[in-house]
Amino acid sequence: NSCRLEYVAVPSNLAISGAGGTTKMEFAPAGVIVINGRTVTGTGINSNAGFCTVRELGQTDCLGLPGSSTFTVIAGTQGSTLSLRVYGDRGTDDNGISAPFDNAITYVNKPSGTCGTPPNNVYLCLQGVGAPDYMKYVPVGTPAVQRTITGSDIGTNVSCAVRVGGSPAGCATPVTVTSTSATVSMSTVLTAGTYEARVFGENGTDYNGIYKYLFNSMEYVNRPSNFSVINSYVPANLSGLTRWLTGSNIKSSTGIGVLNICNDNNSNGCGSAFGVNVASSDGTYWVFDVPPRARNPYAGRIYGNYGTDANEVYKNQTNLLTYEDKPTINGISPQCYLSVNGGEIVNISGSNLFGRSTAGGPPPTSGGAKVFTLVDGNETNSTYLITTPTGTPGSIQTALSLTAPSHAEGVVALRAYSEHGDDGNTLYWTEYSGLSFGNSPPTARISINGADVPPVIWTKLGHTVQLDGSNSYDPEQGLTYCAPRGIQTYSWSVVSPSSGYTGAPSSSASISFTPTATGKYNIKLEVTDSGALPKSKATSVMVRTLPVWREIR
Repeated sequence: NSCRLEYVAVPSNLAISGAGGTTKMEFAPAGVIVINGRTVTGTGINSNAGFCTVRELGQTDCLGLPGSSTFTVIAGTQGSTLSLRVYGDRGTDDNGISAPFDNAITYVNKPSGTCGTPPNNVYLCLQGVGAPDYMKYVPVGTPAVQRTITGSDIGTNVSCAVRVGGSPAGCATPVTVTSTSATVSMSTVLTAGTYEARVFGENGTDYNGIYKYLFNSMEYVNRPSNFSVINSYVPANLSGLTRWLTGSNIKSSTGIGVLNICNDNNSNGCGSAFGVNVASSDGTYWVFDVPPRARNPYAGRIYGNYGTDANEVYKNQTNLLTYEDKPTINGISPQCYLSVNGGEIVNISGSNLFGRSTAGGPPPTSGGAKVFTLVDGNETNSTYLITTPTGTPGSIQTALSLTAPSHAEGVVALRAYSEHGDDGNTLYWTEYSGLSFGNSPPTARISINGADVPPVIWTKLGHTVQLDGSNSYDPEQGLTYCAPRGIQTYSWSVVSPSSGYTGAPSSSASISFTPTATGKYNIKLEVTDSGALPKSKATSVMVRTLPVWREIR
């Protein structure tokens, strides 16, 4: 008999790989069994299905299927290693066709924490005000925001200690990372949505399993955008004002927590202490109460859904509101008896006035003043006017002049605007009895005890009736800076009969009328107003005596 020997190569150049390649696959999470989790690579490794390929060094159990170089990583403790024996083609312990692979696997603890409730309180936790619930919300885009995660066994030698989502784009940039805390700058390229967040341990990768999920998924939320305040100029130091905020991705709620008006225009002092009340919202407009502030522009902070100061789901905006002093008027000359044909120069004095050289439309682009009439509370027949400053053009004025327009006879309102004032933002001063054109006739009124008399008054024979004409009214008498104005003369007379009474005629504002005979007395009051061309108006009342009853015996 003859015997032939066959020489077989011993395995060499051994390394560990896995589903994700070769990077750090020699590390495995401690405390768990990794099924088919690793593959030995090299030359001369057995592939014969009749023989074991990988065993733990010194042990007899095969760690994988016969003929396969993929093996199960048995459980180990932090810092310990797993050494292997790798067999060549048809190798056994007896024929020596094998090679030891010392420290093939190193065991590393996964990160862990105390978030959640037992027995699931093993997750890592977000820190910060409102954590973990509100800190899981992250604003989309720039600027980047930071998050801090606490736990144990966090990786300090990995390029990505925390990653949100499944792609490298979600990797958070490390700021300060220790084994118990990771402060990271969140990715700015992820779009709105919900993402899982992984925290990696030492040498951890997606493929070697050395990571742990956060207790909360991270949710990227769009910051508010395209927002503005309707009528963003507001009167300074004035309470009770409201404004409308409009925009996209604004927190869909009311009350405090939607909008803050900062303490200055540099986004300083923008926190919740400066929150304003949102009275109502329909998802398109937010009606909010304007806090009283001094003259200046102020920044604002608008919150997105789930936004807080801590999670930074908000947008700061300079010049969100600009406070401006309201103008005042303390003199108009001339104010009354202007020509209905217009053309007269009217001088206005006051404060915070502003000159504008065009009058084609409303301010702030044109029209430094306007005249209008008020009908049932509605402004009608508005005419915007050029206002000529007496001081430096383009600056706040204490005096202006304007050319009176042509206008029908009567009293009109006059409104003067501040630098950025318009009809919507109330940065104006209105004299509702502002100017009078021509001379409007007076109104004669007869009253008793302050109340207008009825057409007929009954009284007893010999009884005195007190008739008062002082409630008669001159339209120009409401013009503060008009002189002369008001009722100048009163004239009482009895139209008929010619006798049987006392108390009339009279030129007093009131009379004491006493009938001395039975009958009907038609009493007339005529009043005359002031002005270069005075006008008169009359009214009348009928005074009748009651019948005289005699006792019949």
